[in-house]
Amino acid sequence: MLGEAHKALVVWLYRRMASDGFHLLASDTQSRPCSSRDLRVSPLIGGIRPDAIAMKGANALLAFGEAKTSGDISNQHTLKQLSRMLAFRDAHGRNAHVYLAFPRSARPLALRTILKLGLRDAVRVRTIAIPDSLLRAA
Repeated sequence: MLGEAHKALVVWLYRRMASDGFHLLASDTQSRPCSSRDLRVSPLIGGIRPDAIAMKGANALLAFGEAKTSGDISNQHTLKQLSRMLAFRDAHGRNAHVYLAFPRSARPLALRTILKLGLRDAVRVRTIAIPDSLLRAA
């Protein structure tokens, strides 16, 4: 069972994706906040199940989202998840956008993780650093 901090990160992840114009299509059943029960279950993509899947616009641009707590952001499982999401190509050969939500205190770990994947300047990776005080309130 995932903790309350992770669920709060997922809420912020959903909000950011929606504010960028993406329409949420699916989520990992363990990650969903109560208000998103009507979403479909995320399918397995390369053996991983994203916390969120969304689409944008008439050209159906795809985005995946992951929420990570401080203790989870730099492990091998996270690297595997992010690399599979970043390698995914849609039917038009376009790479998906990837959103990564994490506690602000974990920003150095998140940036090291992104650098390990060779994504220093990748504009299709969106980081969402949530203040720790907001997560403690959860």
